[in-house]
Amino acid sequence: VRKEGAAQLILLGPTNAGRSSLLAAATGARPQIAPYPFTTRLPVPGMLPFQDLQFQLIEAPALMAGAADGISWGPQVLTLARNADGLIIVVDLSSDPASQLESALTELKKAGITAEPPSFDVEMKLDKKGTGIRVVVSGRLLDCTVTDIEHLLRGFKISNAVIRIAGSVSIADVEDAIFQSKLLFKPTLVVANKLDAAPSRSALENLRRTVPSSIPLIATSSKTGEGLDSLGEEIFRMLKLVRVYTKEVNEAQPSKRPVVLREGATVESAAKHVHSSLARLFKYARIWGPSGKYDGERVGLEHRLKDGDVVEIHIR
Repeated sequence: VRKEGAAQLILLGPTNAGRSSLLAAATGARPQIAPYPFTTRLPVPGMLPFQDLQFQLIEAPALMAGAADGISWGPQVLTLARNADGLIIVVDLSSDPASQLESALTELKKAGITAEPPSFDVEMKLDKKGTGIRVVVSGRLLDCTVTDIEHLLRGFKISNAVIRIAGSVSIADVEDAIFQSKLLFKPTLVVANKLDAAPSRSALENLRRTVPSSIPLIATSSKTGEGLDSLGEEIFRMLKLVRVYTKEVNEAQPSKRPVVLREGATVESAAKHVHSSLARLFKYARIWGPSGKYDGERVGLEHRLKDGDVVEIHIR
């Protein structure tokens, strides 16, 4: 499904969890809604407005046990999940939501996808200049030394590379990074739906105790609309987005449409997003907003941006 808006998120979950009702209530889309199982057989898109952004929500067919093993449309659903910017797992508060969530997370993990952010990062780049192996550690090595990592790489015929390590990392984590076999992390939001159902409040408390602390959860009712107002804000926060507004030199007002970037983005990121030549011909930028020390501050390419910044780029 072609991506539109600021980000694409896939609605996953078991059949009859209320994915179609949630999509319709949140976006105004008109998917087929029926009381019988497996109503959704093809991806159904909708656009969720949030302030001056729109998020594309895609309802996928039901994520069933065995999806990662190729059952039914499982491969297609998991491909949608891999390609999306984030996931929304919808569970039914009236029918053992903790078990539904566990099943969904299990299928994702079997398919090489994790909803929990990694506690470390290992990045390897081959160095064509032939400067040997360089290991840069900004975290902690758990069961190895820098020399052990160098021996590991040479054992795989890698003699020129830069390894950057952040967080607490084992030698197995480094090996996974070499073969790119680590799980693919997808920011994930759990939506506990059918808050209007009779036993939902106690079920919600039980669910809160089982959801990993690193995965955000909100409760909604597609029927009454309760909780839906927080959906856009939770997505924005979960994806760690920042909105940057560009301003032409000598213009009084910035653009109304923001450039959408991730937290940690720099002026260089914004320049490249607008046009590759802006970064190449860059001279300096002026900043108005939360990342600046004062309005109109002159900054360079490495200046880190914050949500709501206005950027005026000057070129040579």
